[in-house]
Amino acid sequence: MVATKPGGISPYTSTGLVGNEWPIKPDVVAEGGNLAISGMLPDATVPTLSALTTSHRHTHGQPVGLMSMTSEASARTAYLAARIWSLEPKLRPETVRGLIVHSASWSKAMFEDFPGLNDRVLACGHGMASLRLASECAQGVATVVIEDSMPNAVVENEPKKAAPKKPATKTTEPKVRRKVKVYRLPVAESLLTDDDPDVELRVTLSYFSEPNKFGRRTYHGLDLKWNMQGPQESEDAFLERVNLLKRPLGPGGKRRKAASTRSFDWDIGPQLRGRGTVQSDRWRGKMSALVGDKLIAIVPVLGWWDQRKLLRTQEVAFALVVSVLGPGVYAAIRPRVEAAAAVSVEV
Repeated sequence: MVATKPGGISPYTSTGLVGNEWPIKPDVVAEGGNLAISGMLPDATVPTLSALTTSHRHTHGQPVGLMSMTSEASARTAYLAARIWSLEPKLRPETVRGLIVHSASWSKAMFEDFPGLNDRVLACGHGMASLRLASECAQGVATVVIEDSMPNAVVENEPKKAAPKKPATKTTEPKVRRKVKVYRLPVAESLLTDDDPDVELRVTLSYFSEPNKFGRRTYHGLDLKWNMQGPQESEDAFLERVNLLKRPLGPGGKRRKAASTRSFDWDIGPQLRGRGTVQSDRWRGKMSALVGDKLIAIVPVLGWWDQRKLLRTQEVAFALVVSVLGPGVYAAIRPRVEAAAAVSVEV
C-alpha cells in the first residue's frame, strides 16, 4: 500500500501545472481509493481499497463493481453538487461550484506533506469539500450568498465638454464606463466581548467566463476579482484602493496614489487566488479585527469582449459566498442580512 497517512493525497492524484499564469487546479480533492503493490505491478482492483458501485455489466450477471481513482472522486464531487442543488434548486451553477470550493479545507496530513503553499495548492487545490458546510448553515456559521452579474461596461449619456453651436444638436454624448460593485458584510459590534474569541472568515467568488484562444494564450471575455476592506482600513481608503476614480486629484490633474492600506492577511493572497474563475480565500484571527461593517468589492478585469463593439455591454453572472465561523455570529448577522440583504453600490 502506498498512501498510508489518513487525510493524505491518493497515489492517483493529478497535480496542477507549474507556472505563474495558471489558476489553482484541482479546485478541490475527493476520496479516490488507494493503491496496492502486488509483486512488481500496481493493483487498482483491491476490494478493500476501492469503492463499491453499480456495474455497467449488470446484464451479464455483475450488478456491482469497483470504482476508484478519478472516477470515484468525480462521482463523489458530483453527488455533493447534486445534494446542494436538491436543497436549493434555484441556485445558479456558478453558485453550486462556489459553495463546493468554499466548504473545502486542508487536512492535517496535507499541511504536513506540503508545508509550502504553492506545492499544497498544486497537489490539493483548496482541500477536501465538506457536505455539511456547503449545504447548510451549521451552528456557529453565518453564510451569505449573493447572486449577481457584472457588465463589461455600461453606456451613459454625459454632458459634452463644449456647448453645441446649433440649438438642435444634442447636449449629451454616450460614454463607455466601467462599474465596481461593492457589498457590505454586516458584522455586529455586539459580537465583540472581553474574551475576543477566534473567528474564521471565508470569501469565495465564482463565475464562468467566455474563453477565446489567441495564439498560445487563452483570453476571457471578462474576468472578475474581489477585494475586501481590511481591519484597520476606512471605507474611503478601501474605495480609493480599488477604484482609481475615487482618488482625489493632485497637481497637474493626475489622480493621487492610494494610501498604503491593506486587506486581511489571507491564506492564499490576491495574486495566486485571482488567476482562476473560482477565487476562494480564508483568514483566521480575533473577532475584534472583523467586527463593524466591512466592504467587499467585485472588480471587472477587461478581456476580449471590450474589443468587440457588439459585446461591449455583455454581462457575466457571478456568485459571491461569504462565511464567518465563530461563536454567536449566525444569530447576530441573520437579522441584519434579512433586513437589508446585501444591497450593491455602484461606483
